[in-house]
Amino acid sequence: MRFNSLVAAASFAALSSHSVSAGAEDGASFALNRLDPAPAGDAFFAVPSASVEGRLSFRAMGFIDYANRPLDVTALNTGKDVASVVLHQATLHGNVTVALFDRVALNLDVPAVIQSGEAFASGGSALPAPATTGTGNIRVGGRGKLWGDARGLVHVGLGGYLFLPTTGDYASDPRVRGWVHALASGEAKKRVRYALAVGPEFREDRELLNVSQGSRLSYSAAAAALLGPNRELQLGPEVVGTVPFGGIDARTVSLDVLVGAKYRFLEDFTVGAGAGTALSAGVGSPRARAMLSLSWAPAIEVAKRVNDADADGDTIPDNEDACPENAGVASTEAKANGCPPAQDKDGDGVADPLDACVDQAGVASPDPKANGCPRSGDKDGDGIADGIDACPDKAGVASADAKTHGCPLLDTDGDGVTDASDACVDKSGVASADAKTNGCPAASDGDGDGVLDDVDACPAQAGLASANPALRGCPISTALDKTAAGLEFEVGKAVLRPTSEAVVDALATMLKEHPELTKLEVQSHTDNQGAKRINKTISQDRAAAVVAALAKRGVAGARLVAKGYGDEQPLVANDTPEGQQKNRRVAFVVLEKK
Repeated sequence: MRFNSLVAAASFAALSSHSVSAGAEDGASFALNRLDPAPAGDAFFAVPSASVEGRLSFRAMGFIDYANRPLDVTALNTGKDVASVVLHQATLHGNVTVALFDRVALNLDVPAVIQSGEAFASGGSALPAPATTGTGNIRVGGRGKLWGDARGLVHVGLGGYLFLPTTGDYASDPRVRGWVHALASGEAKKRVRYALAVGPEFREDRELLNVSQGSRLSYSAAAAALLGPNRELQLGPEVVGTVPFGGIDARTVSLDVLVGAKYRFLEDFTVGAGAGTALSAGVGSPRARAMLSLSWAPAIEVAKRVNDADADGDTIPDNEDACPENAGVASTEAKANGCPPAQDKDGDGVADPLDACVDQAGVASPDPKANGCPRSGDKDGDGIADGIDACPDKAGVASADAKTHGCPLLDTDGDGVTDASDACVDKSGVASADAKTNGCPAASDGDGDGVLDDVDACPAQAGLASANPALRGCPISTALDKTAAGLEFEVGKAVLRPTSEAVVDALATMLKEHPELTKLEVQSHTDNQGAKRINKTISQDRAAAVVAALAKRGVAGARLVAKGYGDEQPLVANDTPEGQQKNRRVAFVVLEKK
């Protein structure tokens, strides 16, 4: 018969400096749950680890713990349950851990409780029904690693927590309590891990229905197997218990047994699920318990503190051992070093893992595809046996591709640069350290301005470098004219359209960058449409409008002379619309320069 009962003189945990009856107003003011979650990022549900990983790293976890009938009332004379004061209790924990300097881990746990049950009253003693929601003791504290190598066999640490009171019914003690504990944890052969924690929990004495509750020894232990190719699945049991420092009997001792699984996914996330029951009769010992967790713990690249770690004991350090979990022998072959001696089915002295012809006795060869195979002919003398030579009649080179193994490297254009690295496969060229031009014809610079012809916008005129491909390699006067071609005026007016603002900005920038041009004529030309006198006038006005716009942008007016030529200087014949368009233009002519 379980005795998580308060009438049957059951154990009951609540802090108070004096004795109280069950009818006191704070009858529900005690922390019922005996299971506290391990800090976010730890391996187990309820057993903290001793290790600390990360110089400054954060981990977070959501943890749900459900307990069924953690607080029943049982009649002493019949042994029957008469009330479930707390029938269901679900606790949702928000848990955050910060690791510092690979040595200290700080933790905060905030629990929220959802629960149901019924009130009980008898002989002047009473327990109220729990509030549906509440907040549990807020846990703050941490641990420090005292000794041990990262992810080694043994770590030793020391931890401590304070549990701060809140107002949750059956979820929080009314006063601060604390837990100091020694820790040990580690891994064996990378497939088994464990953790242990033990230490005193300090809380003020309180007596309820003649059952004393106070300070106690808390202990927990866990072990798990790590499964899967990347150890992503963890399965194992956990044990959590408490023993009071005085008045030990079946009503004051708690012991929970759990079995759980955790699965790591997306590298940094772990989901867990577990279940268990209590083997004890103490208050807070549920008939059934279930747990769910989701944690985020970024992987920490752990540097080896011991360079000669040797998990399989074969005297070959793990960082050099190709089979770190199986004792083996040394080998000059990295893939076999530290592995058990390999079989040699054909007895040719070449181990099967390295033998390309496992069932045929052969000879050693530096070519992995021929190693351990019988000698065969090599008609083309390229060192690759005919049996595996894709081009046995043409000397070639080794290749990982069986279709080209032993074949000559292709050079379609015959320039000595093989097709695999030739940027111009169909054009004979020259070798170059630049992968983009390797094997391409040598670039020329016809005007000698340092801008190669293939990117020179004015290959026949020495010019200047420019970030604008349309102006690159052009003289400044040509660059100005090309830019000015974007100027547009209102029809029949000397008013620049808004679309010309960016063009004027560009012209002003170019003129400021070339102060050596001390005097320029800003010319405006028209086509032959309309009266010559009108064309001459409007062209003069438009040239003046451009000068004014440039002066507004900081170009000294003394450097610019506005000149309208009307239709006097056409570039091409005005007998087509296209020709007329070309003749309507603004041009710059350098008059003086330093």
